[in-house]
Amino acid sequence: MIIKGFYLDGKTSKRVTARLDVLANHSHCTLHVSEEGSTADSFTLKFPDIKIESRLGSTPREISFGNDQLFVSEDHDAIDTLAQLQHPAIWTGLIHKLESHLGLVITATLVTLSIIWLTFSTGIPKSAEYIAFQLPDLASNHFGSTLAVLDETMFDPSELESEQQTRIQALAQPYLQSEPSLNAKLVFRSSNSANAFALPSGHIVFTDDIVHLASNDQELLAILFHELGHLKYKHLLRRVLQDSMVTLALVLITGDLDTIEIITGLPTIMLDLQYSKDFESEADYFAIQQLHTHNMSVDAFAEIMKKLETVQLSPTDENADKDADTHSKKSTLSQLFSTHPSTQARIDMVANFKKTKAPIQ
Repeated sequence: MIIKGFYLDGKTSKRVTARLDVLANHSHCTLHVSEEGSTADSFTLKFPDIKIESRLGSTPREISFGNDQLFVSEDHDAIDTLAQLQHPAIWTGLIHKLESHLGLVITATLVTLSIIWLTFSTGIPKSAEYIAFQLPDLASNHFGSTLAVLDETMFDPSELESEQQTRIQALAQPYLQSEPSLNAKLVFRSSNSANAFALPSGHIVFTDDIVHLASNDQELLAILFHELGHLKYKHLLRRVLQDSMVTLALVLITGDLDTIEIITGLPTIMLDLQYSKDFESEADYFAIQQLHTHNMSVDAFAEIMKKLETVQLSPTDENADKDADTHSKKSTLSQLFSTHPSTQARIDMVANFKKTKAPIQ
């Protein structure tokens, strides 16, 4: 059997016409290199010393030997025969046969996409949840920002009257103590927005503005229960774990560390936003459940969410109301990149809860 092709010496990119004589009854083959104007050279290649590249479509095949020397040919059938002689096996050329079958290619693609979807939609969240709840509390507390760091970067000391802080602390203590394993502690800080945070250390931060925003104690407790939900379900720790797993999975899929941020940046952000929304919804439902359990109006949660949306609207958003189409587009885009469910979704959650639970007497 004769295979025609080209020879490359591994030192330059120059290709020289060559042929490979294969003797089926022996354990070697002979490579004849003939360069115009010079005497032909011959190489004896033993089967164990050559490496035959797998078949990939119609691209030229390489047979490597020696010090980066190559024999390149497009005679795929002959090279397949050589590969069979080198390593007799029923799967020789199997990859090419599979990739040449359209039905198998489509099936493999769908299976791969399904595995990827299940990995990101279910596998990673469930794995992060399992790991988060298996870690000891001491290890969990080292994840995420600490109150000390936030005090240096985001917060100022609270300007609330000490009597008001003491009253709210007394209001919150029975509910904080009902979950002793969370080691929850309520603290007050001044910031430039109405907000509340739950840190892995167990600190629940109320900003002065959110205290001022609440019309009554039940609305304050609705916020407290929401943050307790974050602590109970270890959301911040799970988010850190999920972000790490997503990044690792995308690196394994793309195989490119240098351009991972460019290629996979937007999908990673969108996945992170979706995970955040799931956590917020879980904390929302916990808050509504707690209000109901403690014989409070679940509407308090909806009311404080409406007020938060009102104060968080920028002047641009308010002016956009004059143009319905523009406002709709901005609202859709804002919700797409939001880390929280929409206010309407939260109101709907309250309404659905009231339909399924017995009314408070």
